[in-house]
Amino acid sequence: MARAAAGALSELGADADTQILQALREGDSLRRRVLLPLVGRRSAAVPDVMSCLEDRDAAVRALAADTLSRIGSPAAVPALFERLVDEDLRVVQAAVGAIQSLGSDTTEKLALQAARSPDARLRRAALRIISYFGYSKGLEVLLQAMRDPDERLRDAAIYGLPFIEDPRAVDALLTAASHESERTRAAAMRALGQTEKEARITSALLRGLNDRDPWVRYYACQALGKLNEEAAADAIVALADDAAGGARGGGGRAGAHAHGERDVGAPARGGQRGRGCAARRPAGAGRGPAAGRAARAAGGGEVGGRGHTARRAVRGGRIRGAGDAARAAACRG
Repeated sequence: MARAAAGALSELGADADTQILQALREGDSLRRRVLLPLVGRRSAAVPDVMSCLEDRDAAVRALAADTLSRIGSPAAVPALFERLVDEDLRVVQAAVGAIQSLGSDTTEKLALQAARSPDARLRRAALRIISYFGYSKGLEVLLQAMRDPDERLRDAAIYGLPFIEDPRAVDALLTAASHESERTRAAAMRALGQTEKEARITSALLRGLNDRDPWVRYYACQALGKLNEEAAADAIVALADDAAGGARGGGGRAGAHAHGERDVGAPARGGQRGRGCAARRPAGAGRGPAAGRAARAAGGGEVGGRGHTARRAVRGGRIRGAGDAARAAACRG
């Protein structure tokens, strides 16, 4: 019956907005779960939707974050930051996606503050936001995270470094490419494919082709292909006989890039790593080399906007759909 009533309200369109918002204020969690998707894109709805971020039902809190993203009001960003330490991962993912979708004049300040928190959960979420927007002032916290024993913090930092135009960012990636952690080395190889081609980067990627870990070899292959490093074509093609399926598929793909051909193969399961993050495909737009690298890294990736595309393009930040952000967060845990 509740769903039938909600369906009837949706048919009434704008005339039902007042009734929907009143029902949000007075209703229980079940009613809110039904009504939140019906909230129109009106700034007047923001206070009532924000109050749902405090609901005892995690599904309601996540829906509220998604709804605030859909409404498109940056005024909701501070409240969304408070949900980055929610006990439910779904809510954290939804809050990160909403913040990335909305942006605001205060997002950078709040993200930098959160990135210095002693709470590892909050730091990881903040690093993802800093990496997404490519805030240049975030370089120091990214570099600090690179020295953290938490692999997930290092991952979040690594993915943001290619989009900050500072020599120290590339230096940190090259250091990470020789890290003792296989996961960190693999993440670094992938990130190096989103930088500008230069000799020391090519050298690190070529070393990655001989790494003992198949995912390091796979991402080294990918990166060399993205950088159109023709000198590495023979070494990449040699990996077509790699016993590890992921590296073998990566060799075919990167070899096609290096020779200017169509992709001739993909690794098993789409090259997704069992232990995290392989599926992240950021898209970007903007001015300057970093924005160009973001766009190249996308490989035709989805461009999320909801009216914010132009604003983020001017900032030179990366643009990604909120769904992509949530999936990437899920990979990283």
